[in-house]
Amino acid sequence: MTQTKNKETKLQILKEIAAFGASWNGYLEKSWAGLPYVYEKTKGAGSDNVVWMWKEARELGFPDLQGSYWCAIWQFMKYVRTIGLSDAQRLFHQSWFINCQSLYETFKALEKQTGKAFVYTTPAPGRIYLHWNGTRHNHTEDVIAVSADGKTFWTNGGNTSVSGAVPNGGGIYHQKEYISAVCQSRGDHFIELDWESLIKEEETDKTDPISAVYEIKTGKSGLTVCTDTALHIRSAPKTGGVIGTLKPGETVFPSRKTFLLGDPWYYLPKQNGWISAKYLDGGWVYESSISSSHKWWYIHKGYTCTVDNMECIDGKYYLFDEEGYMLENTSVCFEINHNGEMIRHRLSPGSESWQSPLSGTNINPESTAPNSQAVC
Repeated sequence: MTQTKNKETKLQILKEIAAFGASWNGYLEKSWAGLPYVYEKTKGAGSDNVVWMWKEARELGFPDLQGSYWCAIWQFMKYVRTIGLSDAQRLFHQSWFINCQSLYETFKALEKQTGKAFVYTTPAPGRIYLHWNGTRHNHTEDVIAVSADGKTFWTNGGNTSVSGAVPNGGGIYHQKEYISAVCQSRGDHFIELDWESLIKEEETDKTDPISAVYEIKTGKSGLTVCTDTALHIRSAPKTGGVIGTLKPGETVFPSRKTFLLGDPWYYLPKQNGWISAKYLDGGWVYESSISSSHKWWYIHKGYTCTVDNMECIDGKYYLFDEEGYMLENTSVCFEINHNGEMIRHRLSPGSESWQSPLSGTNINPESTAPNSQAVC
């Protein structure tokens, strides 16, 4: 891997990190009563350190620390959201970045191990800024820009205030301004993340981790983007450069799918790019490559679906098998036609008595598809 490639990869990621950080400018932490509104910028605001970053960390397997200081987890989750958890862990050399002093000590130790510089007293774009309070590092932001003469720099920080080094402040603020000399006089530090570790990971995996690409199609209503901010369209799954974005609620019509390190990715022919399938919620998907006679399933966020159960979709009832595919032309306790329509059901197992339809006329997903992706 050349130094040019290393630099391009770093600059691209930092550009995405800065854009993501700016998109949350003005976000306010919530009170405990405001927990349902953690993804709203200002609704439910309070002073209990309740934020979406702790919620998503728990969903990824981290202990529940909702209500704790969140300046560090904000910095870390920006990378998790942009490049994924495993790559973020490589960059930070920590399973989770939640403690400022711990990050400083980690990279001081890494300097001794490698002979390379990671801990600086000067700012540079992308460096993690650690504030020193006289006894320990107690607050963090990241540097997004530095003036040409190096005398001034700007940051993006969470759990802070509009201006100044204020640990345990109430929000996310973009382009906070600092004077370099003042920060140096206080004993503040700047951590250069281990970008080489990320590049080396790309080098060691010289074979394409994508094992196969499968043809798919959707119903006429397509699939709905379900994100809080823009969803990136990439030139290749996960590691490809960002070539566009999709807004929450936009409709897409993927034609192919693949898996990269276990994560599902969909190809969008109109945009000529790939998106993570985990951020789609609501819509029919047809798997033409599977051997089963049942090929339609209904996608939910997280690349999940109803399995071995009934689901009401747009007011119509569907029955899905043990793999999540819609049953057709079958009769168990329910009689289902070729469109997946549940036309009647038995009053009891084994009974010859049938009751009128549960849902009325259904819609064939391929022909017209449900007009709404609402789930009962």
